[in-house]
Amino acid sequence: MLKGPASVLFGAVEPGGILNVVTRQPLSDPFYSVSFEAGNRNLYQPSFDLSGPLDEDENVLYRLIASYRSSDSFQEFADSQITTIAPSLSLSFGDRTDLNLYYEYIDYSASPPEDYSVLFDDGSRPSRDFYLGYPDFLLEI
Repeated sequence: MLKGPASVLFGAVEPGGILNVVTRQPLSDPFYSVSFEAGNRNLYQPSFDLSGPLDEDENVLYRLIASYRSSDSFQEFADSQITTIAPSLSLSFGDRTDLNLYYEYIDYSASPPEDYSVLFDDGSRPSRDFYLGYPDFLLEI
């Protein structure tokens, strides 16, 4: 919730708000994390997060975060794959001088679910899992 002068600029007028994006910084202590998530609709997401110093004086720090996510939908032939790679490098040139380099690569490939309504020529509606993107479906108008 915002109060004070900021509430005038970013108040409760819908849609409105603030998005605070905080990037993960390279760490001076070695850090290694590997995870795997699985769920409904053939969801699986392996990921890893690696960080630490690249030199003994800890003047050069790195962080590498990568993940892959794949899932199906309740509709046939609707699925998505997302690959994310986010490396970062932090160089320290002194007590008050740092250079931080960040990069983010995202590859999104999907056949998203269709969410609009269709009526067949007899006036009936298709089933909930009907997908207009069926490979051999021909819609005659």
